[in-house]
Amino acid sequence: MKVVVCGGGIGGSYVVNGLAEHVGREISSITLVEPRTYFEAPNGVLGAIHHPDYRREFQVVAKNQEWAWDRRVKHVASRVASVDPAARTIKLENGEDIAYDVLCIATGTKSLPEGAAIWRPGTEIKTLEARLDEIERYRADIAKSKTIMLIGGGVVGVELVSELAERHPNVRIHFAVSDKELLISFPSITRRVARRHIERLRNVQIHFGTGRLGPPDADGVYRIGSFEIRPDMVIKCFPSGLNTGFLPDAWLDERKQVKVDRFLQVEGTSGVFALGDVANISNDKSAKTAIDEAEVVRRNVLAVCRSRQSSVRFNGARTGFVLRLGPRESLMYYLPFIGLYGITLSGSYLAAVVREILLARIIHQCSTGGTSGSLKGPSGDLAMTT
Repeated sequence: MKVVVCGGGIGGSYVVNGLAEHVGREISSITLVEPRTYFEAPNGVLGAIHHPDYRREFQVVAKNQEWAWDRRVKHVASRVASVDPAARTIKLENGEDIAYDVLCIATGTKSLPEGAAIWRPGTEIKTLEARLDEIERYRADIAKSKTIMLIGGGVVGVELVSELAERHPNVRIHFAVSDKELLISFPSITRRVARRHIERLRNVQIHFGTGRLGPPDADGVYRIGSFEIRPDMVIKCFPSGLNTGFLPDAWLDERKQVKVDRFLQVEGTSGVFALGDVANISNDKSAKTAIDEAEVVRRNVLAVCRSRQSSVRFNGARTGFVLRLGPRESLMYYLPFIGLYGITLSGSYLAAVVREILLARIIHQCSTGGTSGSLKGPSGDLAMTT
């Protein structure tokens, strides 16, 4: 059985590394299609890139391909241009055709291209070295800015405004939130704690209920209510859409998400799965949830490769979360796996410790795919990322 996985983020990396030990048995080959030659854990990026020793910190949450993906996985650095369900092939932008027996779609959200005027965390720069160079330019732009505008009141916006305000107290930050509340899909207690934290930041002005902001005028001025804002830097804190444009229309719903069943199999197909941001399941899109979905997909892919029916259901879970509120604080809510239920802790040592433990755990799980280890590194030694 030939397995093809599109997307090398958290979910895709977990799936390929978790299946790698079956190459040569139930699985004849695993191909990962991912334009980048490195893996990046998005839940650790914001803290790393704003750290004084950012190059060292970033390389904790990002790994080159020889350490990110098992050596038994063939990595193709390209994008998928189209899928032919009848022929069971995918066509890449480099012109190559790849046949599949089982296909996993984990392509996530779109990022802004290199050189985009509005920088946002998470890019499609192809090498780790180029990504570090981009981060260096981003830090230089911040250092020479007097006014910065952040757009988007979700997780990225809340974490980024907290980080910038703490590390750059002399920079004026305008935080544009389209809704009337931060973190609109989160529990109300979490929204209140996050808002109270940000309102205490003296160099931050929050603008609620902005709706979808249009471009600035010819002089580079944004008008929000009575405010006229001419930022030196604008940072977009939400995705630019889903990476599903290459898929057949029949697989997509009206929001361009992939229609999946309770086994995370694409509706109306056999041996095609989707997970993460692209899947149309009603669930939070956290790193922990991506891991949970990837484990379901991994087990169901194995079932298909063993000529069985998919049998593992994804039932969703209240997994809890930890938000980073700058370099010294975190917000933690509902963590059943350590025995805390419905509790929000902000600014506590426990929240900061749990944050670092969860980050290390996510990176380790992506590296091993839920198995005891995987073949990594130039020499092929058994190694696990922690």
